[in-house]
Amino acid sequence: DVIAAKAVAFKEAAALDPVAIEAHYNLGVVYEALKKPMLAERAYLRALSVDPSHVLTLVNLGNVYERTGNVEAAEERYRLALSEDPNDYTAVFNLALCLRRQGELEGAAGFFRRAAELNPEAMEPLLLGAGTLRQAEDYEAARDLVLRVIELEPESLAGLLQASALSHLMGETEMAVTYFER
Repeated sequence: DVIAAKAVAFKEAAALDPVAIEAHYNLGVVYEALKKPMLAERAYLRALSVDPSHVLTLVNLGNVYERTGNVEAAEERYRLALSEDPNDYTAVFNLALCLRRQGELEGAAGFFRRAAELNPEAMEPLLLGAGTLRQAEDYEAARDLVLRVIELEPESLAGLLQASALSHLMGETEMAVTYFER
């Protein structure tokens, strides 16, 4: 298996040069691909012992923690990554997802907006941000994000359906029907 062979190669590289952050980081990535979160965590922690400010490692470790149900540790890693690089799209987006899963809708929406600013062509933070704002009953702000989706991709089914639902929730029946028919 190619992935298992990569694990062996990175493990050997890490043993040969214990301060080679790339070897530890890549070993963590491989262990994640092999669905071995405990080994991935150990590799990422070793990488962070070499360079505690390595943003990719902080984000990936956050992902491992989130997948294993330790959302507090995940949030902490994403925030540490952002303290190192406030413009890291992946850290911003993953923190938004993490906060949303915890029910912190206002905070999540803010980070979805920030992710959309960092990557203006990405529709996912716009759609998730709109859904989060709709859940928080901030329909006007949600519609602003959905309209940006439709601006980027006029035939976006997800965008049009959200625009229709939001218009309906805002009592704008004709507009809801128009979006729905499109």
